Amino acid sequence: SSGSGAEKAGLQKGDVILSVDSNAVTSAKSLTGFIRTYKGGDQVTITYVRDGSKESVTVTLQSTE
Repeated sequence: SSGSGAEKAGLQKGDVILSVDSNAVTSAKSLTGFIRTYKGGDQVTITYVRDGSKESVTVTLQSTE
């Protein structure tokens, strides 16, 4: 979403997230579950595919409060 940690790190709509800190993401539910184990301010490495190219980026998570 606008202003999110993912957006600030350069992730875009349509990117396919493969993993969060080496934990394989198999569904939107698993992605949400992994992210919820962290707190605002934590940094995670997201591996994703965009236009057939596999990339990794460090994302600083934001607080939900």
